[in-house]
Amino acid sequence: MPPPPSPTASWASDEERAVDGAALDRPVDRAPAMIGAARSGNEPDMRLGLLLLALSSTAWAWGPTVSVGPSGTISTLRSQPALYLGHTVRVGLEFGTIVNHEVALEVLGLPRLDEPGLANALMARYTLSIDFLGKRGFTPLLGLGVSGGRFLVSAPSERAGGWAASAFATAGVRYTFDFGLSLKGELQGGLYGPGLWTATPSLTAAWRF
Repeated sequence: MPPPPSPTASWASDEERAVDGAALDRPVDRAPAMIGAARSGNEPDMRLGLLLLALSSTAWAWGPTVSVGPSGTISTLRSQPALYLGHTVRVGLEFGTIVNHEVALEVLGLPRLDEPGLANALMARYTLSIDFLGKRGFTPLLGLGVSGGRFLVSAPSERAGGWAASAFATAGVRYTFDFGLSLKGELQGGLYGPGLWTATPSLTAAWRF
């Protein structure tokens, strides 16, 4: 019969067990304190990191936009109001995921309804809008904007033109597909130049990189 194994071959001495136990226990004992310190000391850093991440994703989401739609304008440049009804075309770039910034160039061509006449405008514009649910599926949106450029109203009973600035508000809905395309329907109302009130429903196609 083989001899029983030596105690020293399979079992450590009491002193070795005490040393090893202390070495194993020390990190465990320090763990709660270390975790507590990390939580208390790094919370502001974590919040700042999340904020910077959100801002960077908002800033770097961008893509081109193309908008078309009918446009109606009421001119009060003369004592007798005049109604113009035509179209608008807009091309631009949009930046943002929830808070959006769009810069665009807009062309309006508006024939007069009650007599021969035409109102034209070429405007550079900026729109600040909010997609309340982000660019994923359906979301409602609201926006405000300003524009500036040249306009010309030409009709037998009135003629005006020059440089103009405008302000407008917009509201609508957007649907964004998973592959980056979004479609936006909105209604815009504002003042283009002195005495030119406009209402413009439009459909916008946007691509998000």
